[in-house]
Amino acid sequence: MTAEELYNECSKEAGNFPPGTRGLPPNYPVAGRGFFPVTSGSFHDGCLTTEIFGRKILFVGQDWGCEANLGALIKNRDADIASGTGRILLDLLNEAEIPLEACFFTNALFGVRTGRTNTGHSDGWKNAAFVQMVRECDAAANRCDSTQSDRLSRT
Repeated sequence: MTAEELYNECSKEAGNFPPGTRGLPPNYPVAGRGFFPVTSGSFHDGCLTTEIFGRKILFVGQDWGCEANLGALIKNRDADIASGTGRILLDLLNEAEIPLEACFFTNALFGVRTGRTNTGHSDGWKNAAFVQMVRECDAAANRCDSTQSDRLSRT
């Protein structure tokens, strides 16, 4: 499965977004390096059609951040790995000598926060239907992963 296919599968599960969050605008995910679902889920390959399963390590963040930060991707499609979180993770992986090709980077919540607040507990966690959507997306990933002989290690 590719990032593009996973996005399309999870988009089927995404319904109404709770107050304080919204879905991604058209033309997402961006073919850039960084956290899925806004970018490819890869720190080494920005392509949306590269196979993602077979990677051994899954990094899960809370959410991508706020809609105000999406504009940075228009200027630089790899802006996510240059952000604070991306930069720190990249340094950590390099120091630990973990190959980037072995990793998939995703966020639990599908979409972005409204406004300009990028930190703290996301409003998405306060909505039972939204949390159920997270579970459905995980189930979709599991269905695709179960067909792979080299399973993704989830932590």
